[in-house]
Amino acid sequence: MARAPRRTSKKKPSKRPGPVPGLDQARAATASKSLLGPLQTLSLDIREQFREGLRRRGHTTRPVHFQAVANLPQAGARLTSLASRAGISKQAMGKLVEELEGIGYVERIPDPADGRARLVRFTKSGIALMRDSLVVIDEIWSEYEAILGPKKLVQLRDSLAKLNHGISSQRSHNLAMKLELED
Repeated sequence: MARAPRRTSKKKPSKRPGPVPGLDQARAATASKSLLGPLQTLSLDIREQFREGLRRRGHTTRPVHFQAVANLPQAGARLTSLASRAGISKQAMGKLVEELEGIGYVERIPDPADGRARLVRFTKSGIALMRDSLVVIDEIWSEYEAILGPKKLVQLRDSLAKLNHGISSQRSHNLAMKLELED
């Protein structure tokens, strides 16, 4: 059986545009204004140091668990209140509380004010987690303070807080939901 003759194709000219004058300089100038890299590096470092500090102290949490833990008052709270404080859905908070219950950091008890409702509160292990969290946060602060100095670190914190406050609540809520899905 004879083969069909091989087609030879002519190279088509590239549709890639040529160099754009000044683009490299514009990119370099814009890069000097970018907050993304430094903030992302700082955020990753804080998260990793926090996670490692708690792990060294024997805790088995995930970063997403702190949406519940950080918003839970020592006296306890109803699930709906806890979800509202964290800015996430009741269902998402229910899942976090269930996980935290499973590893022994929180428990659900009847609400003394309304026997039909339940309160989420810390167990002894949960209180130890909170105490250890505060120690780890203080260690991270001390490390950064040694790098920047106390005054500059406070200025950085205050500037970031002011910037965050300036962001609309809807954008903040959308970001919190996205972070919840990533963890």
